[in-house]
Amino acid sequence: MPKKRFNNQQAFWIILALVVGVLLFGFSTPSEERLVRAEQLPSPTAEDLKNIEVRVEGNIVVSENFVVKGPQATEIAKYLEYYKKALSSFWLGDDDPPPYVEKVIVTINMSDDVGAGGQTKFYFADYGGFKEGTMYIQGPETKLKVTVIPHEVLHLMWAQYFGIRLPYWADEGSCTSIEDCSERRKQAWSLIEFLGSDRGIPFSQMLSTEGSIYRRTFGLTDEKKQALKDENVVMYAQGASVVQFLLSLEGDDQDARKTFVDFIGDYLRQKNKLSSEKAWEYALLKNYGKHGIRNASDLQRQWVEAIEEAYSVTGERRYEFPKLIAKDKELATLQEALQEIERKSEELKAEQKRLEEELEVLRSKNL
Repeated sequence: MPKKRFNNQQAFWIILALVVGVLLFGFSTPSEERLVRAEQLPSPTAEDLKNIEVRVEGNIVVSENFVVKGPQATEIAKYLEYYKKALSSFWLGDDDPPPYVEKVIVTINMSDDVGAGGQTKFYFADYGGFKEGTMYIQGPETKLKVTVIPHEVLHLMWAQYFGIRLPYWADEGSCTSIEDCSERRKQAWSLIEFLGSDRGIPFSQMLSTEGSIYRRTFGLTDEKKQALKDENVVMYAQGASVVQFLLSLEGDDQDARKTFVDFIGDYLRQKNKLSSEKAWEYALLKNYGKHGIRNASDLQRQWVEAIEEAYSVTGERRYEFPKLIAKDKELATLQEALQEIERKSEELKAEQKRLEEELEVLRSKNL
């Protein structure tokens, strides 16, 4: 009987099925779980939602902190209020956070025909501090409730708590890290693809990225906008992984989250006094120095080692990402060369000043 031959399309689907099977069932290790998922925030119970007060006013639903319009606005308003308190308790240990100065306007597009996602815009008072915000959320009902809403409400919590925009990687990374477990696992495997194809972002670049993707694409050509959007996808996955790695260093509990909040707060307080690089060094050394992390390079090296270990098989590393390290080393080498040039320049200026003073002394003697 002749052997059955597969065409290219059949072979592709067979290989894809094998790969998916291996990813889902073959390589789940304790260390992988530690990095793939942070502690899970509980979803609201029926009793939790029952006790949240809302009122209907025409085609909108108003709660203590939100004005909601769209499908299932009453239930969505209750989910928003639940996560406002639950996230505050989870990250800050505060079970009774203050209300927003102005209610946040929320627009819902609930549909199985659109991808799950959202966009939250913040407005800060002239004197500092969070003033108001707007939120747009879309996607299937379940994804809205377990992924999109907690993600977007956490953005609001950071804005209210710090009164300033967080560094982009920390903002999106922390918000992505508390999404539904299936979404976080998807991000984790996307990260492996990005790192394996040399799309990882050096930490010196990641830490210095400020502002939302929308602000950073303003005025760019379409080609550069697309490149930035592609990088943004990597930033989500990498940021979430780094946040979860930092939490895992401290035990991934309430104390670990407090350390992370203190870490970001220390950076924000120092960045107006020091350069961004020095502010990060200060915050890292103060909060994670006991783990041997003193700067961006230390953080990147330990994170890469943890990723390589987490996605290993029987103790052998399955993924290695030397190019990401090489990029950072190349940048560090250039920075060191620049610092050496600046040091030599200062020495030459000092020598020039000394010679000018000697010349002035000789001139005075000749007179």
